[in-house]
Amino acid sequence: LNPKLSLERRNVVINQMVKQDYLSKAEGEVFKSKPLGVRYRRISYNEGPAPYFLELMKPELLRWCLNHKKENGDPYNLYTDGLKISTTINYDYQNYAQEAVREQMESLQEVFDEHWKDSDPWKNNPAILKRAIRQTERYTKMAAAGKSEAEIQEAFRKKTETTLFTWKGDKHVQTTPLDSVKHYLRMLNAGFLAIEPSTGALKAWVGGIDFRFFKYDHVNAARQAGSTFKPFVYLAALENGISPYDYFPNEKKVYPDYQNWSPRNSHDDYEGYYSMEGALAQSINTVAVDVLMRTGIDRTIETAHEIGIEHDLPVFPSLALGVASVSLREMAIAYSTILNGGVRVDPYYLVSISDNKGVLQESFDKPAAYRTSLDEENCKILVHMLEAVVDSGTGGSIRSRYNITGDFAGKTGTTQDQSDGWFIGMNPGLVAGCWVGGEVPGIHFRSISYGQGARTALPVVGRFFGKLYSNPRYRDLSYQYFQEPAPEILAELDIPPYREMLEREQIGEIIKGIFSRGDNKRDENLKVRKKESEDKKDKKKIWDVFKDIFGKKE
Repeated sequence: LNPKLSLERRNVVINQMVKQDYLSKAEGEVFKSKPLGVRYRRISYNEGPAPYFLELMKPELLRWCLNHKKENGDPYNLYTDGLKISTTINYDYQNYAQEAVREQMESLQEVFDEHWKDSDPWKNNPAILKRAIRQTERYTKMAAAGKSEAEIQEAFRKKTETTLFTWKGDKHVQTTPLDSVKHYLRMLNAGFLAIEPSTGALKAWVGGIDFRFFKYDHVNAARQAGSTFKPFVYLAALENGISPYDYFPNEKKVYPDYQNWSPRNSHDDYEGYYSMEGALAQSINTVAVDVLMRTGIDRTIETAHEIGIEHDLPVFPSLALGVASVSLREMAIAYSTILNGGVRVDPYYLVSISDNKGVLQESFDKPAAYRTSLDEENCKILVHMLEAVVDSGTGGSIRSRYNITGDFAGKTGTTQDQSDGWFIGMNPGLVAGCWVGGEVPGIHFRSISYGQGARTALPVVGRFFGKLYSNPRYRDLSYQYFQEPAPEILAELDIPPYREMLEREQIGEIIKGIFSRGDNKRDENLKVRKKESEDKKDKKKIWDVFKDIFGKKE
């Protein structure tokens, strides 16, 4: 902090070493002529590899210190007693996660700023800015001190020295508090979590883009889940006897019992029929709602709660589209339960605490796993469907762009107006999820082509796994395999994900053709034999279709 004084003090020490014969006079002069090399790192809990995670642990560790005594009978001090705290966080995983968030969010912020260069994201909703001002520490302190609204607004227009976060480095500027609020309101943020599904061990935790400026932890924050909720709908359907081999119409429906609500698809296409796998892979809203209503909303909510969703869920058809607000942490638990075949393991992070001499003070047990009521085979079917999302669906860029090889599954999610972008990705040994959005939902892209989860959140997960797989120490992760459904089920699942029409419609078209030709036979005797020959061929087609249908099922 004071290089000149430090240099003088160093030379005093060297003179003392000469005086005490530790150095010769000539050696002393040589050392004193050298520049002062400062290798100083200030200890700060705002920085480091996992500041959000440290903040998460702090209350639990403070309680531990309060209830545990040193040899002299005093309780431990978390900050001064040199405790050695071992956690499940993997340093490499955490570092890769931080890098992935930083690389993607810096790039995405440039796109977002360009997208809104001619306007403010809150232009059509000024209440967003007004609310942001009222939530600042400056406003609350001035209001508490009895300042009038006019005085507060005037203070927000006066320039002051401050430091702003930017992706090009911290910027020391003279600006108004109002402009500072606007600066941070335009920033996109993110949350990232990686968890080992078999044990529940947390491996990486990134609560935001920079803890110094953004204290809010987005791993534990509740935001609308979007289509990342759809797997729970299909799982509930499987659990309640709906067949994964059936096809569902992609048609607009109105639900009179729910205020004539009608779901829409993002691509505005309402033709044909989808299998469950096809609808999940392409994130078809109409089919997800249809499946939810056939299953029952209450049953779907029960399934979601059982696998790890803790928040209250709305009893409304739009539940299928992810209107419920849930946390990234809950989503990681739920996907881990599915990957475990219905065995739920809640996350943990503390391993042990030792004193400053390395003497173990306490070790912590892993939380016990417990089996839910879910059928293991249905979980395997769902994981198989989630593989289709990244192999041929909305999550395909994780393979094409980030070169993620081996068994991999996941689901993208985008909420109304692109306020939230999600991606949950998993290989057999690791579940990783990311959320991206503004600090408030009103700050978002205007176009789904920019704001969809596949463009905002998926790249973070893709970069993370790419870095992980490139490290020889963790390359084995890419060679693991998902547990497949039973062979006969796997064979039955091998059906087209989409059909323009179903077999019964094909039969109807053929029958209509036969009878229309029958009228012609009465009028054109010369063509009777030819028409009879065509009829026989068509009848054979009908029987071939029936055999195709009934050969698959009882």
